Amino acid sequence: MNTNLTNDELQTLNIFERLQLLRIDIQKANLKQSGYNKFANYKYFDLKDIIPTINILLLKYKLTTHITFTNEMATLTIINCHKPDEKIIFTSPMRDLEIKGLNNIQVLGGVETYQRRYLYLMAFDIVESDLIEVQKALPISEEQIEIIKKYADKVGALLTKYNVNDIKNLSYAQADFII
Repeated sequence: MNTNLTNDELQTLNIFERLQLLRIDIQKANLKQSGYNKFANYKYFDLKDIIPTINILLLKYKLTTHITFTNEMATLTIINCHKPDEKIIFTSPMRDLEIKGLNNIQVLGGVETYQRRYLYLMAFDIVESDLIEVQKALPISEEQIEIIKKYADKVGALLTKYNVNDIKNLSYAQADFII
C-alpha cells in the first residue's frame, strides 16, 4: 500500500484512514526497543524509541495527539488537523505506583510516563512481547531463589504445590507469584 499521498489526497481521508496509514508506516519503521528490565530479563519500548517516529508520522498525516490525566483515567486523543472535530480517544485507568525513595511528585511523573507509553502503544498498535508470556518462559532468577529461601519456612510445601523437587525448577512466573 502506498502511504505517500499528496496533500489533496490526504485531505479526502477521514481520521480512521489516516490513523491506519500511520500504523502501517510505524510497522515499516522497524522500531527498536532500548528499555531493558534486568530483574525480569525483557526488553521494552521506551518513549524515546517511539515518540520521534510518531511525531514525524503525525505531521505527515496531519494528525496531532493530546494527553490528559485525571485521578481515574489517562486519555490520549488523536485529532485530525484538517477537521479538528474528528477525534479518536484512547483511555487507560490510572493506577498507583510505589517506588521506594521517591517523593509524591516523582511517583506521579512515573505514573504519567508509564501511561503515556501504554497509550501510545495502544493507539498506534506498537507491539511488545506479552510480559506474562515472557515471565512464564523465563527460568527462576537467583534473586528470586534467595528471597524464597529467606522468607518461605515451608519451601517443601511450595515445591509440592508446583510439582517440582527443587526451587530452581520453578518458573519465573511461579516464583514471582510465591514472592
